[in-house]
Amino acid sequence: MIDVNPQILIVDNELEICNLFKDFFDFMGYKSEYETNGEKVLSELELMNYDVLFVDLKLDTISGLEILKKSKSIHPLSEVIVVTGFGTDETVLSALHYGAFSYIQKPISFSEIKIQTDIALAKKRFNKKTNKIRDLIIKNDLSLMEHFNNIINLDRFSNFLNLTIDIDSLADSILSGITEIIPCKYSMFLFLDDINKEMVVFSREPINHSAMVAIGNKIASFYENLVNKKLDKSYNVRVSLSTTITDDENESQPELLSVFAPILIENSIHGVLGVANEDEMIPVAAMDILQLISVRASHVLTNATLHRDTKLLALTDGLTGLLNHRAFHQRLISEFERYRRYGSQMSLIVADFDDLKKINDTYGHPVGDEMLRRIGDILREASRETDVLARYGGDEFVILLPQTSQKNACNMAERIRVQVQDSVFQIQGFGVKCTLTIGVSSVQREGLDSPDDLFEAADKALYEAKRSGKNQIAIAELPE
Repeated sequence: MIDVNPQILIVDNELEICNLFKDFFDFMGYKSEYETNGEKVLSELELMNYDVLFVDLKLDTISGLEILKKSKSIHPLSEVIVVTGFGTDETVLSALHYGAFSYIQKPISFSEIKIQTDIALAKKRFNKKTNKIRDLIIKNDLSLMEHFNNIINLDRFSNFLNLTIDIDSLADSILSGITEIIPCKYSMFLFLDDINKEMVVFSREPINHSAMVAIGNKIASFYENLVNKKLDKSYNVRVSLSTTITDDENESQPELLSVFAPILIENSIHGVLGVANEDEMIPVAAMDILQLISVRASHVLTNATLHRDTKLLALTDGLTGLLNHRAFHQRLISEFERYRRYGSQMSLIVADFDDLKKINDTYGHPVGDEMLRRIGDILREASRETDVLARYGGDEFVILLPQTSQKNACNMAERIRVQVQDSVFQIQGFGVKCTLTIGVSSVQREGLDSPDDLFEAADKALYEAKRSGKNQIAIAELPE
């Protein structure tokens, strides 16, 4: 039966937003109330009745996540939709992990609000009927009840995974889902492909380094036995977003009771999922459940890796693997806007490969291409993770340096220039040498008011250095 007058609760510290929501729901014929005091809502939530709760993530003194968690505890059938003006992948995953139905970014779209509300109400009606079935089963067969709960949890897990196609966020989504379904102290995820090499560990409690080592050894050993070869140790190891590591390094490694399931991508083993306890046996049904989870995770990881690879092809230079011209300009614009908001520092290096045509004519284009790859490697090694590195054109490279002064940018440029100048590249039996000419500009000056200004200043400095004899650095002059 469809609710005739659904009850909506809006919690936002902006009165204007609350009034907009209420006017909309009044127009829809729904009952609606709002509250701007998050602490009051948190303390009185038991007394409030609502079918759908809209809550802002950032209230004056508390987080909307606190209201979300309490709402799902007190009114588990009432759906919660998080609304916010900002949000990272981490906050989205946290909201969904704690039971939010969906996540809406401001500025709000009322067509989206209408759709989300209707689906949330449909979900509540569906869950009410599901609970009636659960009540009937629990009276007759507890083992059947456990199986029924597994069905519901697997469905919830699949829906949760489908909320993101970002491969960097999937590990946390997968581990969150596993720990909701399988009673365990630790869960773990190892995923390896040409780009992503990561092990992620989730713990219900703070975890010490000894336990991390024990878990890592367990999952690595299982993977090595599966593929019959030693695991390359170059992968990154981290804990899941909701897990913390303690500094107690004197703890001995725990004895782990664990089960694992492989992750298959196109019928090839690319990783492992696992759960572990220290003192308690893993439930008998855990192996079957973990394998079913692995199948679902494999499908999503396949799509995520395909999406990532397709995106990389569109954004990277095929020869060097660096960002291409188009992708660099997108990042330049976004980083310049960040600089404008926070008013820090930013610099740009433009480097030109001297006499590439001469190398191509002397040794052939394959040698010239390999030289470009080697230069790209040198620039990559010299850059920080926060720097934006690209092959801008045929023989031109750029490095955007957020939070970097002109002086530090020049120091970095000089290190690169000297390293290239002093290198002898052994390629196809030839010992090949080359040099770079470099222009540097910084936004620590008046007159550089746009991303194009920053780039043009560095490019102009580069060509001044070229005219002065190559293999040198020039700094952009102050605008007249």
